[in-house]
Amino acid sequence: MIKAPSVGKILREFIQQHRLYQSAWARDAGQSAQTVARYLKQDTMQVDTLFAICQHLNHNFLRDIANLLPPEMPPLLPADQTTEVAVLKAENEQLKIQVATLEKALSLVGGN
Repeated sequence: MIKAPSVGKILREFIQQHRLYQSAWARDAGQSAQTVARYLKQDTMQVDTLFAICQHLNHNFLRDIANLLPPEMPPLLPADQTTEVAVLKAENEQLKIQVATLEKALSLVGGN
């Protein structure tokens, strides 16, 4: 298993890359500068807190964290997309059968 990333480190890197001020973030979020500074030091964080931070900073940190998971862990598709994928797979199989049938018919016609 891989070690969970530090949420504070991810937040620090984001604000450094985007040249944001902690004080401005705190003011915009209606929080104290100490609270924002504490966020940047935390390794873990409650999802509702991180969700609010995503909205204040207009960035999906949850996706950033999910992208750190191993590639063999595929994303969960919504139910409507899962159904659509199943329908498309079935349609694809039918088309393969039709192509094979047409190729066989053409070979019979071409062989005469």
